[in-house]
Amino acid sequence: MEELGPFRRFPEYKKRDFYIAGESYAGHYVPQLAHTILHNNKKDNKTIINLKGIMIGNAVINDETDNRGMFDYLDSHAIISDQAAHDINTFCNFSSDVIPIQCQTTIDEYNRDIVNDLCSGVYIQAYLNRANVQEALHANVTKLKYDWEPCSDIISNWGDSPSTITPLLHEFLNNGLRV
Repeated sequence: MEELGPFRRFPEYKKRDFYIAGESYAGHYVPQLAHTILHNNKKDNKTIINLKGIMIGNAVINDETDNRGMFDYLDSHAIISDQAAHDINTFCNFSSDVIPIQCQTTIDEYNRDIVNDLCSGVYIQAYLNRANVQEALHANVTKLKYDWEPCSDIISNWGDSPSTITPLLHEFLNNGLRV
């Protein structure tokens, strides 16, 4: 019987060490994919994929510490004012989904301060909505009825992204995977 699974086309790779790598939001989807592989290997009580570890760089892992760390970095490099740093440390609780108005006001001021060329986003958006650019990028193949934009509100209630991936990282370490 022919074996099913991810290596049926290239069975010579089945026993090789397998690592998953990525950066930025891969801090979420790389651990989630690794968790699925680990879970299925255990469920089937055999090595389907010889997962050895994951690598993630500049990763989004934990909303609270990621946000706090960003503002600590900006403060320590004099990118935000002492007052803004004080207000963020006083009013912002990054472990909560509710953002107090004083925190939001300070973050809004920061966002206004870092914007240099107000038109650069307009140029990028216009370029990425050109039909020939989308065709070259193999983008918008379904011909959506709305334009591409950097921060769309089309998906308004995205609730399937956990605020932290830390428990998965602990699971990998406890199962001998390299992280």
